[in-house]
Amino acid sequence: MLRGSTTSYDIRAQLNGKKGVNVIGEGCEGAFPEIVNRPITKLVWNGASGGTMFSTLDTEQYVGEISNMTLDGNNLANIGLQLIQPQGSLFRNLTVKNTKAGGQGVLLTAVSAINGNAVLNTFLNVRSHDHANVGFELFGANDTHVVTLNDFINCRFSANAISLRINQYADTNQWFGGRIEAMDSAIGLVLGEGNMVGVYQNNFHSTTFDGFGSGAIGIQCKQTETGQPHVFHACPFGGTWGTKVNPLSGSLMKFRECPNFVTRNSGVSTGTGAQQSIAHGLNVTPSRVVLSDWSTGSANARNWPARAWFMIDGSGDQALACASGSDWPVSRKRRRYRQNTRST
Repeated sequence: MLRGSTTSYDIRAQLNGKKGVNVIGEGCEGAFPEIVNRPITKLVWNGASGGTMFSTLDTEQYVGEISNMTLDGNNLANIGLQLIQPQGSLFRNLTVKNTKAGGQGVLLTAVSAINGNAVLNTFLNVRSHDHANVGFELFGANDTHVVTLNDFINCRFSANAISLRINQYADTNQWFGGRIEAMDSAIGLVLGEGNMVGVYQNNFHSTTFDGFGSGAIGIQCKQTETGQPHVFHACPFGGTWGTKVNPLSGSLMKFRECPNFVTRNSGVSTGTGAQQSIAHGLNVTPSRVVLSDWSTGSANARNWPARAWFMIDGSGDQALACASGSDWPVSRKRRRYRQNTRST
């Protein structure tokens, strides 16, 4: 345990975390500015350029806790915190900042040399910011050594290039609250890098996306797993954006109740016949829209209710809107939604 009021330690060689050993400091810099100042434990990299500050071992699966400290790469370190195949571990009240170009603030990875996955870890109040390249990265080795079933609670990521990158063989990870920021000309979230595979069903709940410039991109997605979309629920988009979502060919994302991303009441058509103008409210121009007739009696149109789903398919920027509104019985909502899903 590292104790002491606002204590700074110079680090000149890589620190290694062993299985079963907890590393706990006095406190970290606040993940959000509203948190009052408090005693902190700060590790500052003063070693060779391109080094790694803190890493778990690449010979065994890490199980333990790392918490209550700040890791400052001093614009020299390549990686602030490298987590190799942790399992069932806790990482809380951590701030990682100032890594150099080409590096990552935090790297959560699985490697083929160790049995198992990077799985069932909890990240609580973790902030990774002011990095020249990537703030936080998830990177699996192959389909038997993956990054999966990890929870991120009230975490905040930002960087000059990519704030959060879910690169390859990383699936079914969950984010709750927190914030992903994109500086001007940066990307907030990358789902799949290039042709990397195994990235699917990474879900975000009430996570804020903030843009800080006309060149900022909120989400860039490359999806390779058929029928297993990433889901964004109640995720507000604030600030200034160049592009909120950039769906590459093969991507699949589902958005529900995301303020300032799509309008909540959309889908009202004008005109009659086979071709109609539809106020869809989607963030991309759809080349195909699949609709169901929700009308009753003489009414021929309804607004999409607040609980409407919007699915974006990067193959030709197609878009699908499926409603599951509160003014229909539960059984009917579910039946209609399943029918829409099968039809696509």
